[in-house]
Amino acid sequence: MDKTVIYLRVSSKGQEENGYSLDAQEKLAREYAAKKGLEVVKIWKGAESAWGKIERTNFSEMLAFMKKHHEVRHIIFDVLDRMTRNDVDKLKIAQLVKQYDKVVHFSRDNKMYSRESSSDEEFMMDVQVAVAKKLSNDISRKTTMGMTEKAEQGIYPARAPIGYLNNHRTSKIDIDPERAPFVQRLFEMAASGEYSLQMIEDILYAEGLRERLHNGRVRKSTLYRVLHNPMYYGTFRWARNSIRAFTNHSSQKTYSRGPIRPSPFLSVPVLLPAIILFLIYFIAKIAAVLLWGISPKRNICITAVPFLKGNIHTKNTSGNISWMRRLQP
Repeated sequence: MDKTVIYLRVSSKGQEENGYSLDAQEKLAREYAAKKGLEVVKIWKGAESAWGKIERTNFSEMLAFMKKHHEVRHIIFDVLDRMTRNDVDKLKIAQLVKQYDKVVHFSRDNKMYSRESSSDEEFMMDVQVAVAKKLSNDISRKTTMGMTEKAEQGIYPARAPIGYLNNHRTSKIDIDPERAPFVQRLFEMAASGEYSLQMIEDILYAEGLRERLHNGRVRKSTLYRVLHNPMYYGTFRWARNSIRAFTNHSSQKTYSRGPIRPSPFLSVPVLLPAIILFLIYFIAKIAAVLLWGISPKRNICITAVPFLKGNIHTKNTSGNISWMRRLQP
């Protein structure tokens, strides 16, 4: 009996309610495997978007498994857009089929894709992937427009960061009484200049700060982003034109995949409950850049401040802080 794996995913709760739940997909896939005389040896499930980290992890694991186990030739998906909605993943599947002689099945459509597939069948699959990609891009664009509209109304349009909670009744955010004190402690330690970012991470973890979803350690990269987030003193910025735009906070230059626009970010006035004072935010942010650079993973800051060389000292070691060498983050 030939062996097969099953790959299942949903992108939203709405799909689960409309018959695309993981359990419904698994039942249909197992029935399809039994009808085709295939033995199921492994199943991957993911209740995440195709662009999510968990989803990419599951997909990569499935690809690696299929390349390693030559005795497993078959992969069962629910429908084509459960397999992929982008060209990169499509090429990876095509590599499995062409180079590793794998056979792809779609249980809901009762279709197959293999080396023996005709050029017309390959063309139709390319068209279906293009249609799925177009639908995904349309959903993303509409979502971005809706979130920008909420931001223009002074409503924070995303999941609240550490120290805040989403109030679904008022559609606003409230201060988290349990985690806000940790944010205040973070800014105070950063502003003092006495701690490295790793030391701050360890201290906050020992004092009880945890991730909201997985109850794990809040890493220093997250803490560094908190120190550069103006939301904590009562305001926020939101990408006006593209959700992919981002800001290099130390140089205040804005980049995007397209041409640089003069004002890609929407600056919202003070409409949010503040956790810290602006002065503390400003001091902590400057200290973070001087001590750790523009990124917690870098030891050298790109933006040189030569006139500060020899004029700033650490309290614990009495050493100089220059623009070429700083505390290990």
